[in-house]
Amino acid sequence: MEEIMQAIAQAEEQAAVLREEARSRAAQIAAQAEADGVALKKSAAVKAKNLRENGLRVAQEQADAAYRAALDKSAADARAYADEYAGKIEPIVKEVVRRICSGR
Repeated sequence: MEEIMQAIAQAEEQAAVLREEARSRAAQIAAQAEADGVALKKSAAVKAKNLRENGLRVAQEQADAAYRAALDKSAADARAYADEYAGKIEPIVKEVVRRICSGR
């Protein structure tokens, strides 16, 4: 009977040691998970910042290109319009100048 009691006591001691080892390991795992979580959060924040900055830069470049293209098109349209009317006005101006110079 005493052997059984010793075996039970020994098993309880082993269970207590195992329980303590498990608690210690669980604490280590939790601490590592917390550290990994913090590192992941920082990494994600940096990546998000980079993506945001790159996205803003690309959007700004696209907007600038569209603005320049619109300005170029407007300038070309204005030149074409001016050229068209300059051709129509030139004979009229010559006629006015001719009349002024000839006194009529």
